[in-house]
Amino acid sequence: RLAIPPPQGFPGGIPVQQAPTYYPSTKDAPKRSGPRETVLNQHGQVARLTTIGAPLNEKLEVYDVSTGETQAGVGIFFQQEASSWIYVASIVPGSSADRCGLIRGDDELIQVDSVKVTAQESLADVRMLILGRPGSFVSLSFRRAGGQYGQGPRTDYYYYDVELMRGSVEFIRMQQDAMLRPDYTQYELEIGRLRDEIDALRHQQDAIPDDPRVAPLEDELKSRMEDLRRFEKMLVRSQERSKEAERAQAEARESLNRLKEENEKLVAREEEHTRVYDELNKRFTDQSTSLQQMNKQMLQEIDAERTLRSSVEAQLSDVSSEISKLQAEAAALKGKHIDQRARLRQGHATIREALQAQEQQLATLADVIPALDMVHSSLISSIALDPIRLQTYDFSIPKTPRFAGALSQPPPLSASIHSLRGAIDYGEIKVDPQVIEQRIQSTKVQED
Repeated sequence: RLAIPPPQGFPGGIPVQQAPTYYPSTKDAPKRSGPRETVLNQHGQVARLTTIGAPLNEKLEVYDVSTGETQAGVGIFFQQEASSWIYVASIVPGSSADRCGLIRGDDELIQVDSVKVTAQESLADVRMLILGRPGSFVSLSFRRAGGQYGQGPRTDYYYYDVELMRGSVEFIRMQQDAMLRPDYTQYELEIGRLRDEIDALRHQQDAIPDDPRVAPLEDELKSRMEDLRRFEKMLVRSQERSKEAERAQAEARESLNRLKEENEKLVAREEEHTRVYDELNKRFTDQSTSLQQMNKQMLQEIDAERTLRSSVEAQLSDVSSEISKLQAEAAALKGKHIDQRARLRQGHATIREALQAQEQQLATLADVIPALDMVHSSLISSIALDPIRLQTYDFSIPKTPRFAGALSQPPPLSASIHSLRGAIDYGEIKVDPQVIEQRIQSTKVQED
């Protein structure tokens, strides 16, 4: 019975499983910079590989001159910087590595089959390990910095293994078609063999006379004819199924391409979101740093204000104490001033009373002085006429005080007499007795 295998997968292809929401793509691979950085285009990659060993044809196959065999890779262009690991530079579209869908640019190669790959390995040695007969398989082990999706810390590594078929893009496509198409050659050979047997039986039937054994042969021939018709029908059905499988394969390819395009769009959108997030995170970090600095500065200013406030409060306390003391002193001085003011008022009243009494006395003296002046005048006249008696008598006339300031009236005559007597007593006026006698004798003393 003919059994067409379901399209579960093909060597180096994508297994039938749920596609991841994010699978690596060479477009998203970050570029490395270093002393051996190259432009990652097709011509640059081909030139890079041709400098390593055997020439490379248009089908990405290498012809080994020593063995005369054609060798092929898996569609990965590797690159190595100075003293670093060998990493994936780019992936050939449609190759076995591209159909795998797991390998991402910048992934580091750590093992080829059972051979460990270190940073000291050269590209030429790794290339010889990977290249092989088209259709054969090679197992590669990779590690990815940043975790499974390459978005975590660079120190976190994600390890994975892939088994890829060697061969060019056309070879891989042919192998895929062969996996999805039934073995028509086997059916055609079986049909041809049956036809040959039928023809041989017919010739034998014509050459051999009627024989009782012919009937079984005819029956066998009929059964073979029925088998032939059945095989032909199966061939037609298998061809139809093959066409349906090819159509399904084409649809699957279109779906895969659409998924890749959608995934690339999602990756681009995710990169844009990541870029925006990084910008926002950077802005937030800058603002947070600025706010922390401002907060620190404000705390310092608040501490300074608190210190200044404490100092001012201490000064205010001292000033308040001083004010309290001054208020107490002011209250005491106010009491003293009140007492002094009362005393001054009392003294002013006493002075006013004394002035009033003096004015009364002056009024009384003003009434008495004219009589006294007459007495003094007569006394002075008598004394002046007899100077000897003036010297004999021991009496003194009080010295008249000198008046200060402007007087509204001239001093009375008694005051003049007192002044004259005082001048004579104190020697301010020289009195010659002889001259006085002569004048007394010659003239008559008159009152001046």
